[in-house]
Amino acid sequence: MSTVFLSFLIGLIFVGSIGCQNLNASSEQDLSMNSELKYNPRELIIRFQPETSQTIKDLLDNEKTAVQTGVVWLDKLNNQYHLMKVERLYPKKIDLEEIKKKFPERSKRISQNVDSPAIEDTYIFHYEKDIDLSNAEKAYAQNPQVIYVQRNQIITIFENK
Repeated sequence: MSTVFLSFLIGLIFVGSIGCQNLNASSEQDLSMNSELKYNPRELIIRFQPETSQTIKDLLDNEKTAVQTGVVWLDKLNNQYHLMKVERLYPKKIDLEEIKKKFPERSKRISQNVDSPAIEDTYIFHYEKDIDLSNAEKAYAQNPQVIYVQRNQIITIFENK
């Protein structure tokens, strides 16, 4: 009886290790092949210079959609790509002093001359329909009020095959 159980246990470990090796090989293959990245075809992430960002913030603070901003170049692009709504990427401003109080040990690693990152100037633009992301990125990026524009990447953590 114990010989049968021991053989069964060894077989189970062997089969399990083969499965894990195949799983690891598959993951490495996916990473090395860098299968086509996926992006939300209806969203862009855009960070603006403070002047334009303030205009958008003011509209959002007054519960408006910020689709029509009053900024001519931006409104033209928003209309061209059928902008539906704008939202802050980071709804809350990061306060370094608050972080230092909350995490005193971690805050010792922060360089002394670091300012709070200006992430509050970054927004997600949601469009009514799929857009040509490449053309839209280029169009928005041409304006000096745009610090950067990027696609909103879709990341799958677990995928059933």
